[in-house]
Amino acid sequence: MKKTILGLAIALVVMFLPGKVALADCYQNTCNPCNVCEPAYNPCCEVKCCPCKSWYVSGAGSVDWHRKMEIKTSDYKERFKFDTGGNASLAIGYLWNPFRFEVEGIFKYNSLKDVKYTRSVAPLGNASASPSGHKRDWAIMFNAFYDFPVSDDFSIYVGGGIGIAFTQFAMANYSRTVGGTDYHMGSISRDDTEFAWQLKGGLNYDVNCDFTVFLGYSFFATSKPGSFNRTISTPSGTLNAKWENFPYYHSVEAGLRYKFW
Repeated sequence: MKKTILGLAIALVVMFLPGKVALADCYQNTCNPCNVCEPAYNPCCEVKCCPCKSWYVSGAGSVDWHRKMEIKTSDYKERFKFDTGGNASLAIGYLWNPFRFEVEGIFKYNSLKDVKYTRSVAPLGNASASPSGHKRDWAIMFNAFYDFPVSDDFSIYVGGGIGIAFTQFAMANYSRTVGGTDYHMGSISRDDTEFAWQLKGGLNYDVNCDFTVFLGYSFFATSKPGSFNRTISTPSGTLNAKWENFPYYHSVEAGLRYKFW
């Protein structure tokens, strides 16, 4: 009986002593989150390490700067300038370290600041006004990212995506009086569906295995909208108007990502 008890005691020491020593080593050295845990040999499995593969959701907000937009007809040009705007986005994705793949929904909004009118034919000449208006975008994007680790908690991300954007440009009518004559520029209300693409880059900080905060830059663009009929009550009537450039945004964004598995 005594020999049996002694044998069990020796077996327990052999089983647990190496594990405790190796476990201490694990705490002193960062556990590679991509190691496959082998309970019989790797006591690191007793330490909670971040998984290499998991689903996640994220949300972000940003400050946006929209480029100036211009339309042209056979008779004149109009250039539209926008106020600094904002963006909100939600995404669901899959982490396959160091890659991430996600579907993102985006909403962008910028108010119209002013419009400059240029006409080569007298008497209107050059004019400016500040009618109410806005540029609005809803978009669904399919993104891919690569995370470059720079320390245990920080990584740099780069990536981009393609998708579809539902855009709206709206502006109230405005007028200018020259020589006692009112020259009226009709309102604009345009809804278009466009191809969209974006590039992103920034810094991730892993608060823990579940939460990551990030800060970065985003470039978002859509294809150029099609031409449309522009109404001018005086002096030219209705003219065909074409956009001269494609819309894009520069953005600085910050957000939070939550991983679940």
